[in-house]
Amino acid sequence: MCALITGPLTQAGMYELFTKVNDTLPVFKICQGRHMVLYTPGSGIRTQDIPAAELRSLFMNPSGIQDSGIRDLVLNVLENAEESVRKWETRKSSPFNPECLTIHVGSDCNMNCAYCYASIEKTGNGRLAGFPDSDAIAAAVDFVTSKTINRSGRLTVAYHGSGEPSFHWDRLTSACCQIEQIAAQREINLFSYMATNGCIDEWQIKWLAEHMDLIGISCDGPPDIQRTQRSQGKRKYPSVEMICKRLSDLGSRFDIRVTVTPDSMSRLPEITGYLIENCMARNIRIEPVYLAGNNSFREAYADLFYDYFIRSATIAAENGVGFGYSGVRTDELHSTYCDVLRNTVRLTVDGNSRNCFCLMDARSDFITGSYDKLKSSFRLRSDIDALKNHASRIPSECNECINLYHCSRGCPDFCLFENDYHGTPKLDPFRCRLHQLIAAGNAVATAKNHFTADNH
Repeated sequence: MCALITGPLTQAGMYELFTKVNDTLPVFKICQGRHMVLYTPGSGIRTQDIPAAELRSLFMNPSGIQDSGIRDLVLNVLENAEESVRKWETRKSSPFNPECLTIHVGSDCNMNCAYCYASIEKTGNGRLAGFPDSDAIAAAVDFVTSKTINRSGRLTVAYHGSGEPSFHWDRLTSACCQIEQIAAQREINLFSYMATNGCIDEWQIKWLAEHMDLIGISCDGPPDIQRTQRSQGKRKYPSVEMICKRLSDLGSRFDIRVTVTPDSMSRLPEITGYLIENCMARNIRIEPVYLAGNNSFREAYADLFYDYFIRSATIAAENGVGFGYSGVRTDELHSTYCDVLRNTVRLTVDGNSRNCFCLMDARSDFITGSYDKLKSSFRLRSDIDALKNHASRIPSECNECINLYHCSRGCPDFCLFENDYHGTPKLDPFRCRLHQLIAAGNAVATAKNHFTADNH
């Protein structure tokens, strides 16, 4: 029997949020007193409550249901669940087809963030400094465009890194202009994105506004939080508030990414209000800090974090501002952040492409392709599709979870290729609980009503 859920704000005291009511398909029951929500990935239906044991029996033999309303409901839910499985299997088995090129810079940075994953020994990263070579970039662009031009005519290029892309300003601008020129010559629709820590000067702001279709700015909240979590050192840059205002004045689109720590969690609603009022935010993405060792979130924090998350999302919605978290996205089928699952080539400083934004390890599982200097060409590893299939695996401990088909699996704290799901499960219990709360809350909030005339 699952606990009572009356809406996304009433998570306090919930323990068993949902019950799986079909052995082979992703069908879940969420209780709401006299009512229930039947959920399959991306679809929720609210109707009168039926005990879980009876539900299982109905789903096993829908043709034998006498009540036509309930029979139609069960058949509808089963159809949705079967379609989700088909889509997942298609996604899993489809070949890797690159659509995005990420130019991933080294760990050079002009900030000293307390939680920086690039400087944590746990990753096992060797030092990769600098900016990818222009010849390697040209070869990677050539390779990706040869795959995308016949399918979409669009190329997405993201400037990201273990450090700060703008730290290598001349290399960054040169690469951007190089790619823009290639796209123009081939009549490709180019979409450019850059993630930045916000340590940029006025003249750089104008250039970014002119060349980037979307800019992701990291800002953890009001100045006191920024000073604590994201120290700049001796060099002083314009405030994030000023940068956002200037970008807005220039008509530039930008998102704001917030890293939330156990110390800043309780201030998330305040942070949201600050970003809306002071930084003119139109879209906010939050991320609980990862790879934080002793400063990581504990499972006991999950319910409280969810409460602050919902309060913040409500503030954002009231102001017409987007608010989200990429770890669980119930409106799409997804798994970890592995680039092989996102049709992305991530070109790193050493000429290799890697599968992860975080783990820059030289082990073969993390390398997806490489630049060949002798041939001036880029190529993928021959078993890239097997790597993609491996990254699509669902661990057995997730089989009964409502997030079976839409969860990051605790990535990057937990990695399929690093842990391989052998031995004791090491999935992050905080993220498991938080993701379940978010999914159950979303299912309840978006469910469509399906009641018979006699049961409301």
